[in-house]
Amino acid sequence: MKIKTLGCINLDKNNMVLMTAIFITILFNILPVEYIFPLLIILAGLLLGAAIILIDSPQEFNAIFLIFIAGFATRILLSMFLYSATSILNKDYGFFIGDGCNYSLNGWKISRLWELGVNVTRANFVSSFGSASGTVSNYDFLNAFIYSISGYSPMSLFFINCLAGSITIIFIFIIAKNIFNREIAMVSSVLCAFWPSFILWSSQNLKDPLTNFGIIGFLYFLIKLRHNLRFNTLLFLFFCLLIVYYVRPLMIIPLGMASAVYFLFCFRLPKVLKISFIVFMALLTLYLLKDVIVPYLRSGILEEINSVRAVRSYGNLAYFSEFRFTSWWSILIYMPLGFFAVWFLPFPWQGFSSSQIFAGPEILVWYMLFPFFVKGVCIAIKNNSKDSYFLLAAIAVFSIFLIMYEGNLGTLYRHKAVIIMLTFIFAGLGLQSRHTVNSLDAFSIEVNK
Repeated sequence: MKIKTLGCINLDKNNMVLMTAIFITILFNILPVEYIFPLLIILAGLLLGAAIILIDSPQEFNAIFLIFIAGFATRILLSMFLYSATSILNKDYGFFIGDGCNYSLNGWKISRLWELGVNVTRANFVSSFGSASGTVSNYDFLNAFIYSISGYSPMSLFFINCLAGSITIIFIFIIAKNIFNREIAMVSSVLCAFWPSFILWSSQNLKDPLTNFGIIGFLYFLIKLRHNLRFNTLLFLFFCLLIVYYVRPLMIIPLGMASAVYFLFCFRLPKVLKISFIVFMALLTLYLLKDVIVPYLRSGILEEINSVRAVRSYGNLAYFSEFRFTSWWSILIYMPLGFFAVWFLPFPWQGFSSSQIFAGPEILVWYMLFPFFVKGVCIAIKNNSKDSYFLLAAIAVFSIFLIMYEGNLGTLYRHKAVIIMLTFIFAGLGLQSRHTVNSLDAFSIEVNK
């Protein structure tokens, strides 16, 4: 009787798989690919999220997958609502944030040129074919690649970013759980899943979701690599690094600095091998980012940093725009001001657009969470967890990077998302400290054996 029952269950599962395959095949033949592709992204995203959880933390599958689905669905629904609303209002071709519209227009033009057999590069696109934004980046070409497969399907671009933002939730949960415990992981991942600005940016056609996915994914796989040296982990590590390099290459510098510190002091390898590998990676980074780094070497690092920040300090959202880096001492003097800006600006009343006003309430919540972050940092240092030191190093290095390069509240708030995500882990530790200190003491002993 049991065998028959099991057989019926297997038959039902097989029938479900068969019916799903038939249904997808019918849809492919009835609907245009631009309508099908977003549905495939959702299906592939659910499978990818489930696979990551099952491979790394199967015992926590129900909890993580529920948070993942909730975050993914929220982003999908918001992107559909905003696209429909802005399309009805004839605003930016359905794009709520104008930057995404420019990426899309450039991507669609590039994909059409590819279809005609025209060779398009970053060097000739602006001068020969014109750009909606006046410039072009790798992300425009990523838009073009998606459109060359899906046809003109803005929802595909939105859903890819929805997926990137949602997979990051899984990484945050597993990092927090492996370093601390399940309760802290729940707090930090829920904050990441439902933090309003994270939802907004992940539902739009922006660089930030993929950048954050690449950085947090890199941290996740590097921590995993320290505890279990495996080829597939190394492969995924470089995949995440490639995403960061392609979408926002300058972020390789702070990511590499934090990782070098972690690798040098926490990996169990001979020091000669560690130093040799770090030198090799530094030279490789210098070669890959030569177009970014060489101007700094030619004109002088200080002058170039000052120039970059001055260019960013414009508009009604500029801050400390009159401050100039005239010497290395001036940078040191600016550090406290910059730290204040990175961690506490914008103020809730500094919203001038609908997307900026959207972030107002969360800034107040951020101020309330900050003392718990400080408390969590103190507990983590006390318990001497090397992996938590790595996260703190990443927070510190990315903060210094933004202090020196940012001068606009709009871009600052988007670019410091990685810092906020990592901060949630320690804020969760601070919030749960009354229940977790004893368990963390035992955990730190185990970690540092």
